[in-house]
This record gives sequence, structure tokens and C-alpha cells, in this order.
Amino acid sequence: MSSNKSEGRASEPSAKSRRRRILIAAHREQSDVTPLLEELLPSLKSAGFDVIPAQDLGVSFKDEKLGAIEVTDTSVERPGQPVPGVDLVLALGGDGFMMALIRALDYPSTSFYGINYGRVGFLMNPRLTAEELTRVLVDEAWSKCSYPVLEARITLSDGREVVERAFNDFVIERASGQTVELNCYIDDVLLNRYSGDGLIVATPGGSTAYSLAAGGPVVHHSVDSMVVTPLCPHRPIQFHSLQFPLVLTLRSAIRVVNSDRQKRPCRCVCDGRAVEHISEVSIRHRGLRVTLLRGAGYDFVDTLVKKVIGRSNGSSDD
Repeated sequence: MSSNKSEGRASEPSAKSRRRRILIAAHREQSDVTPLLEELLPSLKSAGFDVIPAQDLGVSFKDEKLGAIEVTDTSVERPGQPVPGVDLVLALGGDGFMMALIRALDYPSTSFYGINYGRVGFLMNPRLTAEELTRVLVDEAWSKCSYPVLEARITLSDGREVVERAFNDFVIERASGQTVELNCYIDDVLLNRYSGDGLIVATPGGSTAYSLAAGGPVVHHSVDSMVVTPLCPHRPIQFHSLQFPLVLTLRSAIRVVNSDRQKRPCRCVCDGRAVEHISEVSIRHRGLRVTLLRGAGYDFVDTLVKKVIGRSNGSSDD
């Protein structure tokens, strides 16, 4: 029996011997993406790659000739599973496009290589020519960066429950002109009875976004953690509102309860998607991760300086 199994394995093509399959997703509103795609597709074909048809994934092409997809949604939910028939996803766009694509493909285990055609591009690699990009893909000249994805179980005011996921952050914020009053629990221990504009719960990947703007820390993607950052906390001492951000282990369970949902309604914004009329939000990491491929020479601190901090006039690299 063992010899038959060995023969069966030997007859299967290895990952290196078969043609590798790439899904190319491009931001259609970025006109400078089109010239790259026109050169890239024949270059990839000559190098032994196949571009996957959209209908195989339940995602619709806007232009089959250019091999670009419109990010809509997939026909089957499969969080954490490989994209069927795809070895790698190539994303041409900005950070928001990358996050929309990751969500559309349901946070798959298939790796993403992004090229920046947006504004900041913290999650993306620098632009390359078609020839340079083909060489990177052939040589697999990259490092793998693993990013945790958080899950929120959201209880609505009418008792219904919805589940959302976030690559960047969950923002529990006021939905009226009044401040919200929230009870925040960490691992079932009451941390704070908070009054203010809301709370952000961010991943390491999202720590450079809204959380940073609200005074939260930047967290390296390899640090398994999540950040709780208060939004404009009410300062009078009788409220005892959390005044500083908090970095927690990724094993922590966060529960936020709206203690006055009738008078002070709030919403939960999940990577930009709002869920209204919430009563309670439970957030934790349930093992889901997304892998982004970073090109040769990628350095987290260098990217932070170039994309977020900036260099003052007259400063040098010395």
C-alpha cells in the first residue's frame, strides 16, 4: 500500500513544475494602471504564469482583456481558506483597495502582493515596470508578513447578532450629537466605564491608521497584539474615562457594552463599514491571518518614515 501512495504522489506535478496561477486585481479608476497591465499580461504568460478567469471565483471582470477584476463579493464564504485555483493575488491599487480585496475574497490564506497605485500605500510595494514585476514573481523575491484579522460579534438593539471581521480596526463611536457611555471589559474584567466619542480596537496593521491619528501607538506587524484607543474621552473626574491607549495580547477578549443605548446610540464601524444600533460588541482574534508579500529590501521603520512620519528638511540618512 505504501508503494502505491508513493507512486500516486510522484505522478502529481510539483508547485515548481506546473504553471503558477495569479489573480490580478486592479483599481479601475487609476488610469495609470492600464499601461502596466497591457505589458504585464503577455510578460507573465511568457514566464509561465496563468491569470485566473473571474467567473471561477464569483468575482466579475470589468475588462477581460486587461485581466483586472471589479471587487464585489465572492459566491462562497470560506474565511481563512485558499482562493480556489489561485497561487497568488496581485493587487494594483492603494491601501483601501487592498483591504476591500481581502474582504471580497474572505480573508484567504492565499498570499497578496500589492503595488501602490493609491496615496499612502503603507501595505503596498513600490511601483515596478512589467519586466521588473515579472522577475519578482518568477524569483519569489519577497518576504512574508503575517497580519492578524479580528472578529467582532455585534449584538444589535433588537437582539439580532451579526459577525464582522476587520483587517484594520473596529470603531465603536457615537451615532448622535451626544457622547456615548460604554462599559469596556477585558477578559470579563471591567476596565472602564467610558464616556466620550468612542473607542477604537485596532490590529497591528491598523495601528498606523485611525488609531494613530487618535493618539494610539504604532505596532510592528509581527507583534501579536491589539490596541484599544479612546476617542476624545470626557475628562471630568466623575466619569473616570480611559485617557490613554492600551496594548493587549492577541489572546485577549474585549467586550464593549453601550450602557445607555436609548438616549446615546452608537454604531460599530468595521474597516469603514458601519453597523448601526448596536447594544454590545465582543472582539477577539480567532486565528484568522492574512499574508502580505513585501519586496526585497522592505524595512518596517523605513516604510514608517517614508509613508507616515516623513523627514524634515535638511535631515539625512546618516
